[in-house]
Amino acid sequence: VGKLAPGVVKPGTSMEAVWTHLHRCLERLVQSLRDSPVANENGVTSRLLSVLEREKGYRSYFFRPEDMQDETDGNSRRVDLAAEAREDADGDVLLVGINESSNRRFLAIEAKRLPTTPKAREREYLSGDRGGIARFKRGDHGSALPVVGMIGYLQKRSAAYWKTTVNAWIDDLIKTPLDGIPWDTHDKLTLNGPDNVLVVRLDSSSHRITDGTRIAIRHLRVQLGAAHSTG
Repeated sequence: VGKLAPGVVKPGTSMEAVWTHLHRCLERLVQSLRDSPVANENGVTSRLLSVLEREKGYRSYFFRPEDMQDETDGNSRRVDLAAEAREDADGDVLLVGINESSNRRFLAIEAKRLPTTPKAREREYLSGDRGGIARFKRGDHGSALPVVGMIGYLQKRSAAYWKTTVNAWIDDLIKTPLDGIPWDTHDKLTLNGPDNVLVVRLDSSSHRITDGTRIAIRHLRVQLGAAHSTG
């Protein structure tokens, strides 16, 4: 009759519906952590997953924690969160553009605390073996996906401070790359919207060395600690 079933999003808006859900639940995460604090990164991500999946209403996708890049390899890298399309009663995938039952995962997301401790790991949002963006650039996570995500849990200082700081680290990596991974100005974060809100959006684009493609990265920064705190 020309109407979409409840929870099925219309063509061209599938991915944006997922981002809107994430943004809304990151705001709710802040209140959840105030009511019942959790300090460690894995614990915060676990709480976020609970908030995401607990939200009322049917959705044509769901989130998975610790999603393996290669399920046939027991030592495969695991991304913090992944979004996967649901199927209807006939086995058809309900998200636009996701039409192969063998490849239902359409979004991979890494999450990092800012600042990261100890000092030796302070740039882990970007680089190193555990580096969030480095893992996407190496194809460790989301190796076939054109769009991926990064969540920054801001424990101290503001989103504006961390944008400036992370971009300065990227300048350093452009001059002196690590581990054979190239960096360029497109890796630098660009603000997309206001920077004085609870959840801030930034965008960047990275070269994936495994297939030579560029991947779009959406960064969501959620203010968990005081923006003015430096201690």
